Amino acid sequence: GIIYYELFLRYYKEALAYCHFPYAFHTIGSSMAVKASVYCKAGGMNKRKAGEDFYFLNKVFHYGKVIELNSAIVYPSARVSTRVPFGTGRAQQNFMEKKDESFSTYSFNSFEDLKSFFECDLYEKKLDQLLLPPSVIQFLNENDFENKLTEIKNNTTSKQQFQKRFFDRFDAFMLLKFVHFARDNFYPNQNILNEVNKWMLKTQKPLISSEKEQLIYYRDLQLVK
Repeated sequence: GIIYYELFLRYYKEALAYCHFPYAFHTIGSSMAVKASVYCKAGGMNKRKAGEDFYFLNKVFHYGKVIELNSAIVYPSARVSTRVPFGTGRAQQNFMEKKDESFSTYSFNSFEDLKSFFECDLYEKKLDQLLLPPSVIQFLNENDFENKLTEIKNNTTSKQQFQKRFFDRFDAFMLLKFVHFARDNFYPNQNILNEVNKWMLKTQKPLISSEKEQLIYYRDLQLVK
């Protein structure tokens, strides 16, 4: 169970990097440190019962440079817990209850669609001038993103400023919201072995035949970056 869950965490990070999201960092079950000044700017740690690391880091990313310390790896523990509705402990509990030898995760198609969106010239063109995937079009419409995009353009004078403000709006939370929207309406969750191998194909890496070997590959990959 913990092999599947750690593989999911590492797959998600690499999928974010694949679609050119600027904050492609581990945000769940993370080991983290911040300067006191940044901690204050972010309003301190939130009091959420779950996902507090994700929400905190999502705010911190916008305040400056983020550095990964890759000389060591923190491994998630295979402990079972029902204290919170999601996360490592809950995933282990679900795995034990289902006694299932497979594990499903977000379809790689969702990140393909995001890549198409992020690669568009959003600064120079309007949304209706862009050839976007149906999943992205519907998500943007349901979240009134065209007005948000206009607001961003009206308050920036360069493409660099625009990019910064754009990803302040389309942040890690909005991206995860899209992935869930795409899962529920376009691309149902798929077997993690297959989705990781889709990433392997797109990034010109060799296909791997087991989840454990995929995890070892991701550990080595993320250790040396």
